Amino acid sequence: MTSPPNPYKPPAAPVTPRDPDGFGTRTRTLKFLAVAVAGAATLTAGLAPAVLNSFREIYAGFGAELPLLSRIALGSMWIWTLLAVASIGVAVWIGLTDSAPRATLLRMRLAVVLLAVAVVVFFLVTLISLYLPIFSLGAVV
Repeated sequence: MTSPPNPYKPPAAPVTPRDPDGFGTRTRTLKFLAVAVAGAATLTAGLAPAVLNSFREIYAGFGAELPLLSRIALGSMWIWTLLAVASIGVAVWIGLTDSAPRATLLRMRLAVVLLAVAVVVFFLVTLISLYLPIFSLGAVV
């Protein structure tokens, strides 16, 4: 004699690994991070001309040769515009995509991470290189 099936036991479903070619949905977190990176890059690109011109005026009064890194930082305003345009493009791409193949979602995450790292690294290098002549002047005086 067999017992009746348990009505409280859920049916068994086969557990399969993720399908690498399957579709996934874009998360709100990814969309938020893309917009945040685009906002930070755009804000920095908008403020860069005024800040760099201020430092140019300060260094014009020094009358000394600036280090190579400082000259590059003062002449690299186009990098900020390029980062802002790229990050806005990635944010629009992510914002318009709700579901995509998993490989595309991985590329989206990678693009946001690389742009965020690029913005932070360029900001820190520019900041250090702009203050480098001031630090070297302080060491002499």
